[in-house]
Amino acid sequence: MHDLVAIGEVMLRLSLPSPARFETARQLDVQIGGAEANVAAACARLGLRTAWLSALPTNPWGARIRRELGGHGVDCAHVRDVEDARLGVYFLEFGTPPRPIRVLYDRRDSAFARLTPEMLDWEPVRRARCVHVSGITPALGPGPRRIVEQVLREAAVVSFDVNYRAALWSPAEARAFAESVLPPARHVFLGQSEAETVFGLTGAPEATVEAIARLAPKASVALLQGEAGSLVLEGGRLWRPARRHT
Repeated sequence: MHDLVAIGEVMLRLSLPSPARFETARQLDVQIGGAEANVAAACARLGLRTAWLSALPTNPWGARIRRELGGHGVDCAHVRDVEDARLGVYFLEFGTPPRPIRVLYDRRDSAFARLTPEMLDWEPVRRARCVHVSGITPALGPGPRRIVEQVLREAAVVSFDVNYRAALWSPAEARAFAESVLPPARHVFLGQSEAETVFGLTGAPEATVEAIARLAPKASVALLQGEAGSLVLEGGRLWRPARRHT
């Protein structure tokens, strides 16, 4: 049995050395990136038994991803190999204020986008102490969307990161799906910008977590605030980051 099972896509990340721009760059740095896999790797490094469920192409990139996540202690035995499939790619340009970060996605028809519930082994999900999914997955297509819906039926405990991506779907679509996940979820994560964009919450952080908690009455709710830390509402108690003293 795993402490945590994470389900989601891993992509190839090609980033430009700062301060290069897409229009002029001559070099790219190769890494892998995936929100859910990052959670699995981080939890594994904290000593938890974790697994990652996904789909990968049967090529050297798929092998590299298995090797890298396995090196962090993540069980990849239940990842589905997909013949004649491709790995999603995204290009990252780091911003220099006031210029923001820019991201270009090329993930259409990736191995994960073609994944369906019937292609997965659901026993790890049923046996896991917690299953982590994000709002990216249901936006990738009907198959991944049905996977999240089945997680809600099969998992004992669901962790949900709103993780809104404007390139994948509209705020209204993201909110409609999130509102089906939030009632049974036990752990919910979102950023202040996602609270504003997806849920229209523009008040104080304390009011934001309370509003999300009303949509997710069983969950601990974490509002992620970057370097300022996180605001967490759990069991009616509000936890704030400790103040820095100099």
